[in-house]
Amino acid sequence: PLNIIIICTQGRMQLDVNARTLVVESSNILICPTNTILSNELFSSDFECKVMGITDRFLQAFLHSNINIWNETLYINKVNIIEAKISDSIFYQHLYEMIRLLIDHEQGPYHKEMMQLLVGETLLGICSILSKNSNDSLTVDSPRAEVLFHKFIHLVSSNKIKRQPVEYYARNLRITPKYLSLICKRISGKTALHWIEDYVMEDVRYYLRNT
Repeated sequence: PLNIIIICTQGRMQLDVNARTLVVESSNILICPTNTILSNELFSSDFECKVMGITDRFLQAFLHSNINIWNETLYINKVNIIEAKISDSIFYQHLYEMIRLLIDHEQGPYHKEMMQLLVGETLLGICSILSKNSNDSLTVDSPRAEVLFHKFIHLVSSNKIKRQPVEYYARNLRITPKYLSLICKRISGKTALHWIEDYVMEDVRYYLRNT
């Protein structure tokens, strides 16, 4: 499964994202996390875009401590479209073209590292826009399940020892493990255990690279 990032460079697109009708226009960035269902796509005759597919593992690796803003924006606030400035859109288009050139270029000894840096820079830049556009916290009107999911993600990401059973996090949230897993599955498409394992594995990779 991939996280899909679509940078609209020209024209207009209308589509259903998990049964919600969205319109993507020039300079907009559409982000679709894993398990997103896209349907009923309609395009203007001049529509053009750049598309990137990112695995969850790669996303965790390069956002690491910044992954919360990504998760909160997409899974809790359910924001899929970023209304980027024209200058930002042009910047990411250039980054995309550099990635394409690197893919087509003869592979050298540091080819993989260069690719990772370019894609990582793109992800961090998008997170920077998300951070500017997001609220500091959930509103009091947010449904209880989304608030609990937000608290769960915060608990896992901030816990020094993330490898804890689901029961541990459920106890901290004062709910049952089964209810916690149901909340996570409904909001993000992944179980509570899956989220814990993702954070644990990425911590392992991060500390192996940065010890």
